[in-house]
Amino acid sequence: MVKDIKKDILWRVYLIYVVMFLFGLAIVGRIIYIQFYQGKMWREKAADQTIRFENVEAMRGNIYTCDGSLLATSIPIFDIIIDAAKPKRELSDEFFYKNIDSLTDCFARVFKDRTSRDYKQAIVTARQKGDRYYLLKRKVTYDQMNLLKDNRAYRLWKNKAVISIETKSRREMPFRLLARRTIGYQSDNAGAFVGLEGAYNDYLQGKNGERLVKKVAGNIWIPVNDENEIEPEDGADIITTIDINIQDVAESALLEQLITQDADHGCVVVMEVQTGQVVAIANIGKNKDGQYGEELNYAIGESLEPGSTFKLVSLMAALEEKKADLNDMIYVGNGTFFYHGREIKDVHKFPGGSASVRDIFQYSSNIGMSKIIINGFESNPKTFTDRLGKFGVNEALGLEIKGEVKPTIHTPENSLWSIQSLPSMATGYEVRITPLQLLTFYNAVANGGKMVRPLFVKEIRRSGQVVKVFEPVILNPAICSESTLKKVRELLQGVVEEGTASKLKNPLYKVAGKTGTAKVAANNQGYGEKIYCPSFVGYFPADKPKYSCIVTINKPSKDKYLAGEVAVPVFKVIADKVFSAHFALSPEHIKDTTKADIPPMAGGYSEEFKTICTLLQIPVMIPPKSEEWLTVLVVEENIVFKEMVIDSMIIPDLTGFGVRDAVCLVEIMGLKPEISGKGFVKEQSLLPGDTCSRGDHIRLTLAPL
Repeated sequence: MVKDIKKDILWRVYLIYVVMFLFGLAIVGRIIYIQFYQGKMWREKAADQTIRFENVEAMRGNIYTCDGSLLATSIPIFDIIIDAAKPKRELSDEFFYKNIDSLTDCFARVFKDRTSRDYKQAIVTARQKGDRYYLLKRKVTYDQMNLLKDNRAYRLWKNKAVISIETKSRREMPFRLLARRTIGYQSDNAGAFVGLEGAYNDYLQGKNGERLVKKVAGNIWIPVNDENEIEPEDGADIITTIDINIQDVAESALLEQLITQDADHGCVVVMEVQTGQVVAIANIGKNKDGQYGEELNYAIGESLEPGSTFKLVSLMAALEEKKADLNDMIYVGNGTFFYHGREIKDVHKFPGGSASVRDIFQYSSNIGMSKIIINGFESNPKTFTDRLGKFGVNEALGLEIKGEVKPTIHTPENSLWSIQSLPSMATGYEVRITPLQLLTFYNAVANGGKMVRPLFVKEIRRSGQVVKVFEPVILNPAICSESTLKKVRELLQGVVEEGTASKLKNPLYKVAGKTGTAKVAANNQGYGEKIYCPSFVGYFPADKPKYSCIVTINKPSKDKYLAGEVAVPVFKVIADKVFSAHFALSPEHIKDTTKADIPPMAGGYSEEFKTICTLLQIPVMIPPKSEEWLTVLVVEENIVFKEMVIDSMIIPDLTGFGVRDAVCLVEIMGLKPEISGKGFVKEQSLLPGDTCSRGDHIRLTLAPL
């Protein structure tokens, strides 16, 4: 009995030992499994809870005009953080209270927003609360940061790792709203970039760096080291094709006309003929508050029925297919024509009821153009639409800037085609095309038939070195035959010399182009009686085309709505300005003033020139603006004023200036003039274009003119 009891006890003890052994073995096994098989995962999770890497934002690249002026740049801004409750073994109370006054004095002098006492109270309170991440100051500028770095007290606290800096950047546009929509910006809520900012984002954004941060009390993350673990690589710069002077006049002229006509919106594009480089692009419209601004890129993203400016395309199709010639006579009647129940009207009436193809185009006859296309293509309309396809007007341009709308050109195979489609398309309806696409076609006519893609960027540069160059892209080497090209260029010049754009006619240079006054459909409810989109598209000088330009003014609400009254004046302001800046200096335009009745002039202040020209009744091509320094040219019996760009570092050409004006100008620049002789400036010791510094001496030698 006793033996059985003992045996039973031993059995229970052994069982407990076995269970304990197995349990211990399981624990050891689990430890081994966690250590060697899951150890990496758990170590990473643990580190993530206390230490991690954060991105350090790269500085975004700059965007420049063609001559190097800044259009968009990133300005570094800094946030200053104080680790006020740093452990006492690292930041003793003795050090803290002994040196706090010198630090807060520094902050007060640099920021000038609070007193030294206020800063001290804020930092001491943060230390008492145990705040290890006290945001002392947001949006500290680069200049302020440099002042801090020069201060001994700041460096002392920085070396103690009490102060940390978070660097951010803010995108700035030095010219404010100039070309804003084309340059681009980041959409709301840190969304995607638009415009050139978006198209070249891969180049501009650079590569972010990394820094190690650790978590402290209050779930606050602070940098472990002052230096980044991986330094960011700043973005590349892009050099655009924009000419800031042409851009300025394009926007000013457009905005002034929009306000005058109380129009809804409009756009202007100026393109260099040979290269397709867009030197100016303005898109201005009313916002919900009735104020004008640049938010939408109408030139690229708005597809419109162009109206009579499309007559060039229609007539070229007829000329290419041998369906018409310039001297063919077309009966247009008394200004009204019915075609299968649709009424077509003309504003201009022709004597005898007939007109040549030349006059039909130059005076923009809807009836005449409709009959040309009906007579030529009614039996086989596909020939007409196929020819439009060969011109390339049915395809998008493939721009780098997002948002381009593909043209809409109906064909007989399309379900929307009707018996009215031919005359409608002939006069610029039942087709939709963006202003830039239409300008590209006109630019091809000016360019000898070669269609080039509009170009917005010339180069990509990194650290001043060119890494990529953008060459012109040819979309169509020859849009038509040379004979057709010669005829339509003659017609386009005739529109200005004799036709609907006669306001552009001037003795200094030739302009070629076409007006268009398109009715605008009102929300699928048909065409409004007084809702129009007047436009003009052309190029200049017509004999040697250098620039092409399109102007559209959408929904003017005053009494004027014809293109010749609304769009043509904007084109004229731009063309005159560009001519005076880029062409008036060419030898063939400059007149010998010694044989003229106009007194010799060289340069001076604008207000004085206004007075002289008014008193002497001297014809002025471009009136001077107020408060500007000018150089003056006499161009074929007219005065042409050219603005002087006053740069405090660049010496201007003072030849011909009166002594008073010359001295005033150099003193404004901070130079010290030395005068010898009498009369007007004949020579200057510092040559035009040389760089200078304030306080430099410049010797001006005077002589009679």
